[in-house]
Order: sequence, then structure tokens, then C-alpha cells
Amino acid sequence: HAAFTSPWAFGVSTLGIGVSLYRIREDESRAKYDMTEDLAGKTYVVTGATSGIGKAAAEQLAKQNARVILACRNQDKCAKVQQDILSITGNKQVYCHHLDLSDFDSVTSFVRNISKGEHELDRIDGVVHNA
Repeated sequence: HAAFTSPWAFGVSTLGIGVSLYRIREDESRAKYDMTEDLAGKTYVVTGATSGIGKAAAEQLAKQNARVILACRNQDKCAKVQQDILSITGNKQVYCHHLDLSDFDSVTSFVRNISKGEHELDRIDGVVHNA
């Protein structure tokens, strides 16, 4: 095409791309997240908390003093993650509950268990749905 036969058109296009890339880089370097807010008194449920992003999210929430419900299929892995988070953060309000999202009975049992009993919840402030 004849659009870039002119050196001016090519130069202006190159300059535009360069400015755009510079702005993207500058915006990314300024993206800061304040992960120091005290979440004491808040409750979060984290699914898929035994590894990866779910585990990292649960750990971060615990560092910020939140009550964290680890909702996991594998209770052995869940108990290990709970202990890991306790040793890293010192937060004793990290609890394991069985939850298999592919099983409706498991979901209803999970809701029943967190609504009554030892860790009775009157509200949930957030859910990290990672499973």
C-alpha cells in the first residue's frame, strides 16, 4: 500500500507506536497494590487453597489478619497448608473445611458446616474462587 511510501507517514507512525509503548511501560511501573490493610474481623473463603494462586491468596489474607476458610477437596493437603500458613503468619484463624464444588451435596454440607458449630459465620466478606 502507499500509506508508508512517505517518510513522514512512517516517522509519525513509528513515533506514535513508541509513545504508546512508553506510556504502557510507565503505567505498569506505577501499578502498586497496598496489601497492608488490616482485615481483622473480615472472613474470606478460598477455594483451591492447597496450591498455587489459591494458597498464595489464603496466605496473603492471613498475613492481613483475616479469618480464612480453606475450602478444599483434599483434607490432608488442606491441613498441611493450614499449618504452613500458621507458621508463616502466626494467624490462628485459618480453618480447613471440605468442599468439592463438583458435588452438590458437598456444597450444601460446606454451607451447613460454616453456618453452625465451632466456626459459625454470620457473614462472608469475600470469596476467592480458585478451584
